[in-house]
Amino acid sequence: MSESNDPVDTIKAWQEWYKSHRLVAEMDEPQITKDSRENLHNTSNAINALPDWRVYCAELIGDGTPFQGSNRYKQKATDAFADTIAEFFNEMSGEELFNCFKKAARQNLEYVQKEYDDSKDLMDLLEGKVHAKK
Repeated sequence: MSESNDPVDTIKAWQEWYKSHRLVAEMDEPQITKDSRENLHNTSNAINALPDWRVYCAELIGDGTPFQGSNRYKQKATDAFADTIAEFFNEMSGEELFNCFKKAARQNLEYVQKEYDDSKDLMDLLEGKVHAKK
């Protein structure tokens, strides 16, 4: 198939491949329907095509390696910080920008803490613990 990055080209290439490789069973041809139906269930040539589904999914969405500490994620974070600094460079001082970053980190912490507390309450209820809040 085509190695193009254009979605339309990819769709066209897939359609052409499908049209040239499809096995359509005709009802008026004896044994063709049965043979093609049996071939659908033939797994003699099957292989494990997805040994690591996380890497496959990350590649599928163009996200690179889905592990913490990867250079790709570090570069994304650096670029995001650079964009933020460039956007507000003339609008506020370095100290104000730092305080905004600190406030955002605090808000993130509070959000994650609330999510953790809600999950913990659910687990406490499921485990029959009495001190669950909800």
